[in-house]
Amino acid sequence: MNIDFVIKDILKSNNKPISDFKLIKEYSLDNGFDESKTLAFVNEYINDNIPIQYLVGYEYFLLDKVFVNSNVLIPRMETEEVVYKLYEEIISKYEIGSKLKVLDLCTGSGAIVIALNSLLKDKYNLDLYASDISSDAIDVARYNFSYHNIDVNYFVGDLFENVDVNDFDIIISNPPYIPYTDKIDSSVYDNEPHIALFADDDGLFIYKRIIDEMFLYLKDDFIVCFEIGYDQGKKIKEYVKNKKYVNSYNYYKDLNGNDRIVIIR
Repeated sequence: MNIDFVIKDILKSNNKPISDFKLIKEYSLDNGFDESKTLAFVNEYINDNIPIQYLVGYEYFLLDKVFVNSNVLIPRMETEEVVYKLYEEIISKYEIGSKLKVLDLCTGSGAIVIALNSLLKDKYNLDLYASDISSDAIDVARYNFSYHNIDVNYFVGDLFENVDVNDFDIIISNPPYIPYTDKIDSSVYDNEPHIALFADDDGLFIYKRIIDEMFLYLKDDFIVCFEIGYDQGKKIKEYVKNKKYVNSYNYYKDLNGNDRIVIIR
């Protein structure tokens, strides 16, 4: 029996991503599973409708291993696109060797901070901060920061609530942005934290709060980057356009053609 072929066939037959195979294979090898234990693990995954990342306890984000549990969202490929777009903006704006103060709001697992550190640490002097309303999420982020040996200042609070510093060069956020009326996949709805998924005001509530408060925490010359929902680019632009401290606003689509990234300068 070709166990790899069998696993991939099970995934395909149950409409699971073939990319899950990598995590299954790695987890099985790390735990010394034989073929029967590996198949039992795969069947548990299929039957329980629990995301594979929660079962193995981690996901890869860009090239970094990020530990996760049900207190945080699972890092996704779309967010990788957001981080890389911000990276390009930073490279084009700031001289190599500059000191950059960066805040990640709604940090969750800390995946964004970890990825930015990996991309920028050899080019800039980074001063990293992270905030989340959930103390359980911050516990996960702290573990990830420690695992990657990154010095990150963190706050538990509602957005800027307990952020006691300012003059940030960069703020990035992947906040909850799904409208409560939207239907989402059951494996997401049943397992991932709703506080990190859903927002009032047709999903725009957190963006508006950040936009209204962020100028108190930013330098005059700044970059703010959001991950956004599939149709929210124009809606956020309408809210931002009359803010006197905003010089430019752009939104970008992801590889699937959906609104995904906002850059405010």
